[in-house]
Amino acid sequence: KDASLKDLKRFRQIVFPASHKIIHALRNPFDIISNWNASRSSRKHLNHQGEANLINAINHYEKYARIINDTYYNNKSINNNVIQIRNEDFCINPKESLKKLSEFLELELDTKWLEACANIVKPSHRRVNEVKWSEEMKYKVYYFIDKYSFLNRYEY
Repeated sequence: KDASLKDLKRFRQIVFPASHKIIHALRNPFDIISNWNASRSSRKHLNHQGEANLINAINHYEKYARIINDTYYNNKSINNNVIQIRNEDFCINPKESLKKLSEFLELELDTKWLEACANIVKPSHRRVNEVKWSEEMKYKVYYFIDKYSFLNRYEY
């Protein structure tokens, strides 16, 4: 009852001293949508049928991108505590990605750990292209790639 706002803030700092850090692992939207389209369980879950498979997967991904943007990047209380790790960058140069991640998490970097982790990463990421994309479908994905800055640099 008698606790002031200042006391409450101090109490929170003592009980919850660490701030939240968010690791946002990114992958090319075309790959994710292709995977969702190709996955039998996703088709069943998203009620996909025929050509509508890909359109439903694109619409589903657009909702996902909007939620990620609103939650991580438009939220002023956490947007400075988000790091992006792009799948293709990680595959090409895992050591650099792990160094950035360790720095972001304020962890001391053990060189043996870094070498062991980097050595198990495959140098190229898996690209799924089982889907025939119409120009209209590609355009729809490019629309939200342009709309959400965290998706920049991705292309078909």
